[in-house]
Amino acid sequence: MRWRRLMCMKRILVMMVVVAGQSLLAADKKPYSELVRTDTPVVYWNFTSPKNLGETELSLSQESTPAPLRGLEGLAGTFSRSAIRGHAVARLDDQQNKKITALLNSSFTLELWFLDEAPKADGSKNYSIFYKADAQGFTRNSVWLYRKRQNGNLMFTLQGTGDELIRIEIENPVRLQMQNSRTFHHLAITVERFSEKNSSKVTAFLDGKQVKQATFKSSPTFNNSGNLFFGNNHQLNSPWEGRLDEFAIYNKILKPERIQKHYESGKKYLTPQVTRSPSTEAKEAFFETRIRPVLVRRCVTCHTGEPDADTSLVINSRSALLTGGEYGPAIIPYRAEDSLLIAAIQKTHKELRMPPEDDDELTRKEIQDIYRWINDGAVWPGSKATRGPTKEHNQSTGVKYSPELDWAFSPREVTAPPKSPEPKWNTNPIDQFVDAARRIKNLPVNPQANRNTLIRRATLGLTGLPPTREEVQDFVSDAAETQVAFAKVVNRLLQSPRYGERQGRLWLDIARYADTQGDVGDIPIHSAYRYRNWVINALNRDIPYNKFIQAQIAGDLLAVHASNSEQAKDLNVATGFISLSRRFGNRKADSLHMTIEDTLDTLGRGVMGITLRCARCHDHKFDPIPTADYYGMYGIFRSTVYPWMGMSDEKSPLNLNPIDPLSSSTSEAKAYWDLIARYEYQINNHFRPWLKPTLAAFKKTETELKKQQAELAELQKAMPDSETIPELRSSIEELQKQRNEHLAFRSGAFRELMTHGLAWLRSEKDQLGKNPPFEFVFSVRDGNAADSPIHLRGNPENPGKIVPRHFLSTITPSDETKISAGSGRLQLATWLTRDDHPLTPRVVVNRIWAQHFGRGIVESLDNFGRQGKRPSHPELLDWLTESFVTNGWSIKALHRQIMLSKTYQLSSLDESREALLRDPDNVYLWRFSRQRLDAESIRDSILFTSGQLDLTQPGAHPLDPWYNTRYSLNRPFHKEYDHNHRSVYLITQRIFRHSLLGLFDSPDTSTSTASRSSSNVPAQALFLMNSNFIENQSHALAVRTVNEKNNDDSRIRWLFKHLYSRNIESDELTAIMQFLESYRQTPPSGPVSSAAVLPEYLALCRVLLTSNEFFYID
Repeated sequence: MRWRRLMCMKRILVMMVVVAGQSLLAADKKPYSELVRTDTPVVYWNFTSPKNLGETELSLSQESTPAPLRGLEGLAGTFSRSAIRGHAVARLDDQQNKKITALLNSSFTLELWFLDEAPKADGSKNYSIFYKADAQGFTRNSVWLYRKRQNGNLMFTLQGTGDELIRIEIENPVRLQMQNSRTFHHLAITVERFSEKNSSKVTAFLDGKQVKQATFKSSPTFNNSGNLFFGNNHQLNSPWEGRLDEFAIYNKILKPERIQKHYESGKKYLTPQVTRSPSTEAKEAFFETRIRPVLVRRCVTCHTGEPDADTSLVINSRSALLTGGEYGPAIIPYRAEDSLLIAAIQKTHKELRMPPEDDDELTRKEIQDIYRWINDGAVWPGSKATRGPTKEHNQSTGVKYSPELDWAFSPREVTAPPKSPEPKWNTNPIDQFVDAARRIKNLPVNPQANRNTLIRRATLGLTGLPPTREEVQDFVSDAAETQVAFAKVVNRLLQSPRYGERQGRLWLDIARYADTQGDVGDIPIHSAYRYRNWVINALNRDIPYNKFIQAQIAGDLLAVHASNSEQAKDLNVATGFISLSRRFGNRKADSLHMTIEDTLDTLGRGVMGITLRCARCHDHKFDPIPTADYYGMYGIFRSTVYPWMGMSDEKSPLNLNPIDPLSSSTSEAKAYWDLIARYEYQINNHFRPWLKPTLAAFKKTETELKKQQAELAELQKAMPDSETIPELRSSIEELQKQRNEHLAFRSGAFRELMTHGLAWLRSEKDQLGKNPPFEFVFSVRDGNAADSPIHLRGNPENPGKIVPRHFLSTITPSDETKISAGSGRLQLATWLTRDDHPLTPRVVVNRIWAQHFGRGIVESLDNFGRQGKRPSHPELLDWLTESFVTNGWSIKALHRQIMLSKTYQLSSLDESREALLRDPDNVYLWRFSRQRLDAESIRDSILFTSGQLDLTQPGAHPLDPWYNTRYSLNRPFHKEYDHNHRSVYLITQRIFRHSLLGLFDSPDTSTSTASRSSSNVPAQALFLMNSNFIENQSHALAVRTVNEKNNDDSRIRWLFKHLYSRNIESDELTAIMQFLESYRQTPPSGPVSSAAVLPEYLALCRVLLTSNEFFYID
C-alpha cells in the first residue's frame, strides 16, 4: 500500500513538472506583439495588418509597394527601388497630427526591425526608412531616419524650424555581415529631453546593445503637418531597399534592459520556420483551389515547354518549377523570399517580369497565396515532396564544344581549290571554289558585266561615290583585255583617299561610333571625331587588320613604346573603339557594368562574330561560352578607366587623357579633372535642402568671427591691457573651431563654396575649362587591375565567385592565360589577332565578302555561333582567310583578290529563269546581286554629281564648350551641323538620328551594326519629292548641265554619262526630249523662279537624281 502511494505521488510530481514545463514553454512563446503592447506604444504597426496596434487610431496604407514578405511574426513591409514611389503612409488629420507632434517633441523611444537589402553605398543613393517632414522647409522642421549614401550607416535627425538639431549616426550591421545573409536587426532610438537645461540626449541601441550616445545643448522641436511615411521619403523618390517590421513609438524612455528583452524576444523569430502545420490534404486542397487556377489562367499559355515557346521555363509540374529556366530554379520550397517566381511576379527582378506587360500584374492576394504555397513546401498533388535543387549559380552547365556544331571555334581547314572543267574558272582560286559549288547545284551562270557597269560597281563599292565621266571613258577605251584594265581601276581606287572614307564608315558601323555618349542627356564628345578620322586614315594607309584591332583595344599601352609623338597620339586616339561605349544613368558611377557590357558586346559581335553578351546572366544557351568566360573578359575592362564628358547630375568631364602620352603627365591630368569635378559637385548641389543649414551656419559663424577679430584688433590697439581681450580670444577660438567644423561638412566637399561663393566657383571652373594643361582626348587607360566576380543572374549587386581574367576557354583554356600585371587589354588584343585565331580573321574576311556581294559566305555576319547561319562555301571561307593572314592581314589585298575574280564581275541581270527559281537568293553566286546604295552613299553621290561635294577632311564639330552647357534628361543635346563634306563627317548622335540619313536606314549607333537593313517606305519618297536638299542639288546639277553643253541632245547625253556611267539608249533619248518639250509648253502652276536655270532641266535633274538606276549598284 505504501509503495502504491509512493508511486502515485511520483506520478503526481511528474505531472506537475510537465505542466510547469508546458507553462514555461507557453510563456517562452509569448508573441512579440504582446510584449510590445505591454509597454503601451502610442504608435505600433507590424505591417501584417494595416491597423495601428498602439494607442492612436491610425491606419497604414501600402501604396505601390511589392507584395509583403516574411517579417518577424507575420509579414513585413517590403520596399524596393524597382518601385520608386512605393511607400507605406499613415495619413494624419489635425488631431492625430497634434498628438504625434507632441509625442515627438517630448521624450520618446522609436523602435523597429529592419532587413537591409540595399547594395553597397556608392555615394549616390539615400535609402529612406521613416519621415515626418515639412514639405516646404525640409530639412528644417522635420524628423527622419534614413540610410546614408556615403557609407551606408543609419542616420536619425530631428531638426527644428531653425538651425538647431539633434542627430545620431548608427553603424549599419549590414556592412559587417555576409552578402545576401537576409538578417533582420533590431533598432531602438531614445530621445531624452531635459527642459530645465534646454538640452537633450540621444541613445541608439542595435540588437539589444547600446552602440551610440550623443548629448546636445539644445532640445529642438518641430511643428509640421506632414504624414508618417515608411520605406520612402515625403517626396517619394528615395525608397528603402529591404523590409521593415514591428515599428513602434513610445511616449517614454524604455530602459536598456527592456530594450534588450524586446530584442531577445524578437530574435526567436529570426530563423525562418514553418509556423503553420496544415495537413497534406489541406495543402493539396489549397493548391487546387488557390494556386492551380492562377497558373492556368495567367502562366501556362506562355510557359508551355513547346519548341517555339518564348521561354524555357515550363509551368506544368512541381519538378518543372524546381528545374526552372535559364535563370535557375523557379521555386525553393519553404523559402518563398528566395524563389525566383516570387521576384518575377512582384516584378522586383531586373530581367524577369511576369506577366511581362507593365499594366498586367497579379493581385496582392494572388501573390500572398503563392508565397504561402511555397512556404508550405510547394505541395503539388501527384509530385514528390522533395526540396528544390541547391546547385550553385556559379556552377557551369553550359554548352559543350562540338567540332561539328561549333565550326567557327575550330581551327581553319585549308583545302586546295578544286579544278574546274572550264579553264576560265581556274585563273582565280575564288572562282574555282564558287564554280565547284555552283556545279553541284547544276546552276547556269551569267555572263561578265560590261565595262561601264564594272567601273560603276567598283567605284561605288570601294569609295561610295560614282566614277567621273573621264574615269569611265579611260576604262572603256583601254585597249588591254578587261581583266588587266580592270586591275588598273581597282588599284587606282584602293589608293584613293575616298577609299578610306567609305571603308571607314563601314567600320564605324561595327564600332557603333557616335559623337555623343547616349542615354540621359546624350552629351556630346568633343574629341570623338579624332577616332573617326584615325579609322579613315588608318584604312587609307592599309594598316594590317591585326594591328588595326590591337591599336583600338590597347593603343594607349602600345603608345608608351611609340617611336615619336605623332605615332603615340594615333595609338592613344585609336582606343575610341572602347571609350565610345555607351554611357547609362544620371551619374558617372551609375551602371558602369552596362558600359562594360556594351564594350564586350561590340568586341564579341564586331570582332569575333559571337553573341558574347548572352553569357552575362547565365552560361550561353547555344554556344560553348560559360559565364566565367564573360566575366574573365569583363575583369579586363573593369580594370580599365573609362572617360566621361559629364552626366545629367554630374556635368563636368572626368578621366579624359592627354593626347600625347609621351610628353604629358597622367597624374597632372587626373588632378586637373578631379579639381573640376570637385567644383562642379559644389555648383550642382549648392541649392540642396540638406546643405542649406550648414551654409547658413557657416555664414553666420564667419560673419561673427570677422566681427570679433576686428573688435580684437581695435581693442589691442586702443587698450592692449584690457581684461576683455582673453575672453574675446577664447570666443574667437571657439568660432574658429565651429568654422572648421562647418568647412569639414561632408569631408570638406563644400569648402570653396563656403569660403569663396558660387560665383567664384563658376568662374574658376570656366577658367580651368578654357585653359587646360594639355590637349585632351576621349581615350581609355589602365586602372587598378582586379579580377571580377561573376554577377549572379547578371546583377552586379549580387556577386558570386571571383574568376581570373582570361579569354574564351573553348579556344584557349583559362588556366593557360596569365595576366599578372595591368588590365590585360594588351594580352587580349594579342590573343585576338593571333594568326591561328579561329574567329577574328574569318569574321573580317566574311564581312568584306558581304560588302561586295550583298551577302556573306556566312549570312549572319555577327553571329558565327550555332544560332547563326552555316557557311555556304566553308572551304572558300577558310582558304580565303588563310590567304588573308598569309598576305599580312591586308584589307586592300583582300579587296583586290575578291574584285579581280570572275565571280565578282558577273552581270546582275536575271537572265536565267531556271537559276532564279533554284537559287532566288543567289547563295551560289550565279549572278551579281543588285544592291541599293546606303544612306551616306546616296547623299554623297548626289552632292558629287551636282558638283557641291567638299572632298576635304574636316576637323572638330562646332560644339559649344563643355563648360557652357548643362544637358539633362529634359534638355538633351540635339544639333545637326550641316555641311557639304562627305557624310561620314556629319555629326552622329545616339538618341537622335540624322534627319536625312535616318530616312535611308543609317545604322543604330547604340549597337554594333554588321549589315544594314534596306527599307522602302513612303517617308523616303516624300523626302525625295519635297526636301530642300533635293531641290538645291537638282538646281546645282541643272545649272551645271546647261553650262556644260549648248543643246538638248548633248546635255541629255552628258547627264546620262555623268549620272549612270553609260551612254543613253535611243528610246530613252526620245522620251526625255518629249518630256522637255512638253514641260516647256505647260504654263507654270506657281511663281516663276528667278534662278538662272531652265525649269525643265531642274525637273529633269530631280527625276534622274532620284531614279532607281542612280540609287542602285548593278
